[in-house]
Amino acid sequence: MVSSVYARLRQICSLSLDKKNLTLGGHGRIVEIDESMYAKVKHWKGKDLDRERVWVFGLVDRKQPNDEVDNSKCYMEIVEYREAKTLVSIVYEKVKSGTIIYSDCWASYNKLSKFKDYQHKTVNHSLNFIDPETGCCTNRIESLWNSCKQKFKEMKGCKRVYIQSYINEYLWQFMNKLTNDRVLCYNSILKEIGLFYKPGTNSIDFDSLIGEKLPEFDANNPEVLNDISVNPGLLSFDKDSNSDCGSVLGSIQGDFGSEISEEDYQNLEVEEEIDDQQESESFSTLTESSTRQNTTKIQNEHDNTDV
Repeated sequence: MVSSVYARLRQICSLSLDKKNLTLGGHGRIVEIDESMYAKVKHWKGKDLDRERVWVFGLVDRKQPNDEVDNSKCYMEIVEYREAKTLVSIVYEKVKSGTIIYSDCWASYNKLSKFKDYQHKTVNHSLNFIDPETGCCTNRIESLWNSCKQKFKEMKGCKRVYIQSYINEYLWQFMNKLTNDRVLCYNSILKEIGLFYKPGTNSIDFDSLIGEKLPEFDANNPEVLNDISVNPGLLSFDKDSNSDCGSVLGSIQGDFGSEISEEDYQNLEVEEEIDDQQESESFSTLTESSTRQNTTKIQNEHDNTDV
């Protein structure tokens, strides 16, 4: 149940990002790009060597000296291949013309400035962290890789089908400046829930929206279906309700979404009174027994002293 709610919340974060229309950079602005492996085989041995690696391509804006507020954006996407055709096409789609692009010397980036108005500068990491001539470095994107992967380290990994959703959650926190403020993050996700779970919304409507806006979430994947399958009653709102707000779990419900009747509440109150009474009697008995033991112990010590 808990994992299902978290999966829904990650989907809400992904919807809020609007990654399809997200663009970075601009004339004179710097965007760092890099790729990183997210799923690898420990010590490079064992049965998992036959599994494909999961590579993620990332882009991040740099805050400029004249920026009063840090409005930098970030984009990360799982890529099947790291060849020029895949990576360059993502850059062309997400990075505006006139942008200064910083990268390492990966061969796939060589044609970045061939078809679009980019200034492409590189740093050779086998020699320097910062290029001594151009000042190019990719420290910002490297820092983001470390920060983003921290969640996976805390979870001891996750199913591969969910890697992109956890990355989207991090991107949502990063671009809303929520990575270090849990209270603000909580308040922000409540606002997002209000946008996507309006009165009358049910799980079927939401799944349709996910399929339309987020094709990377394969609704036909059995692993996804098992982990986000929730009783429809838990994800619906009362259309006739006059309340202006609601929870992602709907109204208060019992096990498996069944509503608790007034008679059940009365029975619960009676059971609680009986439990309280039994607990009180048990405590009294325990106290009396302890008092008698202490009295006997003191009396024995007194008798021994007299002797």
